[in-house]
Amino acid sequence: MSNKCGLFIVAASIAFFLWNKQSALLSLVESVYHDAVWSWLVLAVILFLFLHFIKFIRYYLIISESQLSLGKYIRLYLQVTLVNILIPFKFGEIFRFAMVASQCKSVQLSILSIISERFFDTCIIVVMLIAHVVFLGGELAPPLLFLALFVVVCFIAYWTYPSTSRYLNRFFVLKPPIRSDVYYLQALDRMDDWYSWEQKIIKGKGSLLLMCSAFAWVLEFFFFAALAKIFYLSFGMDIFSKYISSILTVASDFSPLFNVAYSVICICTFVILYLLVTCYRKTKEALHK
Repeated sequence: MSNKCGLFIVAASIAFFLWNKQSALLSLVESVYHDAVWSWLVLAVILFLFLHFIKFIRYYLIISESQLSLGKYIRLYLQVTLVNILIPFKFGEIFRFAMVASQCKSVQLSILSIISERFFDTCIIVVMLIAHVVFLGGELAPPLLFLALFVVVCFIAYWTYPSTSRYLNRFFVLKPPIRSDVYYLQALDRMDDWYSWEQKIIKGKGSLLLMCSAFAWVLEFFFFAALAKIFYLSFGMDIFSKYISSILTVASDFSPLFNVAYSVICICTFVILYLLVTCYRKTKEALHK
């Protein structure tokens, strides 16, 4: 996917959000104009920038094997993250897959980078929600079970694959040969290639990725707490767990004001950052001519 096509999808996503959330946006503007505490708004923006700086580092570590230049990566991150936030139910991951595959010239890296980031993200979410259930008496919601299952399946698949692969290779080599064996061995070779890519992505970086995910979720919690202060809304771990559920399910009683405010801050900051990076790149290229 070309950069121009990516920018078109970003613009379409912003237009869709503005059209789809007209009433919520009017309510948000009215709340900010009449009731907002501006010091909390400034703090929310600062927390938002720190939050995405941590996520930026995390994803840069994940796709570092692509040798993508820092400038291209910054523009890529701003585009795919903005679309992912504005398009509901994580459909923006399709756009991220297409953009990363195009920019990094690797479908494997694109798919595995998304799975890897989601794995480390989900590990921290599961820990936070389990702690909420155990220590604060929170509700054991179905999304928690789904997330825990995702973590367990990914963990088992990664750690058991090498021994499983060796056993299957030995099994097909030593057993009485039949014509279909060659296809099984070719499939195993392809799976070995995917596994080696996953090792390149996370080997030696697992603890860093986990730490980045933990810091990102802590900052996200305090970001929403700051938004709650702006609009005089209550906020705590119960409401934060509803936010996590709203990401995965259609029905949720998480206040839409939080999501709309998050999206508006994202649009404003990311568009400004993208323009600054683009202007810097063009100025640098002009000076070198």
